[in-house]
Formats: sequence, C-alpha cells, structure tokens
Amino acid sequence: MKHKKILFASAVVMSMVTLSGCMGVKDLSDEHTEMIAEYSAGVLLRYSDEYERRLITSEQLSKNKKEEHSTEVPKSTPAAVTPVPESPAQSVSGTPVSAENPSGEEGEPGEEPAEKDDSTEVALNQLLHIAGVDVSYQSYRFCDKYTEKGNDSPIYAEKGNTLLVVSFQVKNTSGRKQKINLMKRKIDYPITIDGNEYLPRISILKNGGLNYLNTVIPKGKTETAVLIYNVASERKNGTEINLVAKERKNKTSIRLK
Repeated sequence: MKHKKILFASAVVMSMVTLSGCMGVKDLSDEHTEMIAEYSAGVLLRYSDEYERRLITSEQLSKNKKEEHSTEVPKSTPAAVTPVPESPAQSVSGTPVSAENPSGEEGEPGEEPAEKDDSTEVALNQLLHIAGVDVSYQSYRFCDKYTEKGNDSPIYAEKGNTLLVVSFQVKNTSGRKQKINLMKRKIDYPITIDGNEYLPRISILKNGGLNYLNTVIPKGKTETAVLIYNVASERKNGTEINLVAKERKNKTSIRLK
C-alpha cells in the first residue's frame, strides 16, 4: 500500500512536468518553477512513509487517531483500594470490645448508659442545715384523700391514681422559736417505686409541705411536714420504695418501710 502511494505521487509529479511540456510552456518564470517544485515536494512528503516528518493533512491526522483509538487494546488498571481505618478490637459477634465493654456483649436496644452519680451522701439534717431544727422521717401511707389537721380542704388523688403521703417530723431543738423558710431552696425529692420515679405535687398545705416548708415553730415544739405524690393505683403493691432528697452535690437516701 505504501509503494502504491509513492508511485501515485510520482506519477502526479511526472504528469505535471509532462503536461507543462505538452502545453508548450517553454519558458517558465522562476516563481512558477518554485511553485511546481514546492507542490511536488509536498506531494512526495505527504505520501512517503519513509520520511520521519512527512506532511499530513488535518483530515488524515483525525482519521489516523480514530483508527488507533478503535484498535488500541485498553490497559487494565488496578482497582482503587480504599484505605480501611483502624477500628477497636471486636468480638466474634462484631460488637466492639473496649475497657467499658470487655466482654463485647450488647446492651438492650435503645438503652442509654446510666449517668454517673457524683453526689455526696449526707444525713438529712446536714442536707437541710437548719440551725436549731431536727428533721426526721416518720412514715408513709397510700390513700385516695389526704386531710391536713386543722384544714377543711382535703387533697384528692387524680382519677386512676392514688396518693402517697410521706410524713416527716420537724422539731425545734433550740431555746427559742424558729422561723423556717425553704421556699427559695432548690431541693428535689424524687421517689422511686419499683423502678418508677415520681416527683411530689404542689399542695395547698398550711406549712407548704416539706418541699415548700414555710413555718414558725415555738421552742421545744414539733410540727409535721409531708410530701404528697400522685402515683398510679397499682403502685400501692410496690415492694421497694426509695426517697432521695437532693440539693446541688449533696443527697440523702431514705428507704421507706
């Protein structure tokens, strides 16, 4: 194929020379002679594969690229490797094993880790720190209605619930009357019955109840202060009742019996 192209190009050049002679062009100007020589050289260079810098038209270049692309065998490239981050050691089940979970056992679905309790356990009087006053737990009882002594307005349990009334004795141990006001103190009294937690209700009591205690006790006298909880009726059959008094970093735990 290459020889045919060269022969064809040579024939074209010879034809041009022959035709110029047949047409009776005897005296060509230097300009015309150079044009013919340039054209002839271009034709030879275009079709000669043996010349490193042969002339190639833009059409030929585009065609050659298409042919090379269609016949080129694609080289296989190695698959991209995604780096795998280091992970904690795992048990056979796939659960991460750590210092907090050395056995690799899974917890209950949706279970939240228990909050760390960094409170300091103190006695109730130390928590309340009312000078000249002693406060102590007395008893508890379930009832549907609570009537305070000297108060004609009873407190009723909500429908389907019952009242849990926890009684405390507040005694003035000083030699003079004591004014007590815990209304501005942020003391919490959560109670837990078989794992169910409740907070005391706000009740209209003469002395405000222990959670809002506001009273004056004469010297040597004793007064009752209560906490009233509105709980589900079935809690009356509870087997474990625990009361906690909390203020800042101090707490007092009382198991009701």
